[in-house]
Amino acid sequence: MSNQDGLFCFPGCPCSAALQPGNWRHPSHQITYLALHDTAIVIIMMGKSSQTSFQRKNIRLPAEDYVGRRMYFLTLCFEGRKPFGKIPRVASWLIERLRAHAADCGFFVHAYCMMPDHMHALVCAASEASDLIAFVEEYKQQTGFAFAQRTRRKLWQFKYYDRILRNSDSAEAVAWYAWLNPVRKGLCRTPLEYPFVGSFTEIGARILKGSEAPAWKPPWKA
Repeated sequence: MSNQDGLFCFPGCPCSAALQPGNWRHPSHQITYLALHDTAIVIIMMGKSSQTSFQRKNIRLPAEDYVGRRMYFLTLCFEGRKPFGKIPRVASWLIERLRAHAADCGFFVHAYCMMPDHMHALVCAASEASDLIAFVEEYKQQTGFAFAQRTRRKLWQFKYYDRILRNSDSAEAVAWYAWLNPVRKGLCRTPLEYPFVGSFTEIGARILKGSEAPAWKPPWKA
């Protein structure tokens, strides 16, 4: 699969391809192996209306920055940090819905981790039409609606966090950060012992089973 933006992913990923100098749209696109676009850490506000009048600071990037071949690290938290992810049938259902929805929306999910009160995913846009905002919002809306229908409880927080990977971010290191989350929290000794981590791509699954974890930490925790 050709990558017209020249963004690189894992070796062997269908979205990987070399960037020709004539296609550079910005000097920052002179990127190396496993290196992607400039950085943005954003909080996407999805709040509902309130009788109290106030304004939230909008620090989102322009919507067009979330369309096209890019790689993102996502964190979605459950409402009130409730431990919905500890319920095996809920965790398994959310993972399966992520798999199906990613395929529908044109995203590769190289790594995911369902924790008791939140989930992480490392996703890569598969085409120029892939839209991260639509992908995440529709996933939250669809799963949130189904969850509320069955439990009459709200599933997700109104915001989520994303990072557009940049030159200094190793995709493999970011994937391992997600996979090692349950180890850091004392839920297992190795990621493979935890039932709710994995990858929906062949290259991600191979890395999870066969490589050592490089170090990476989200900038907001550095």
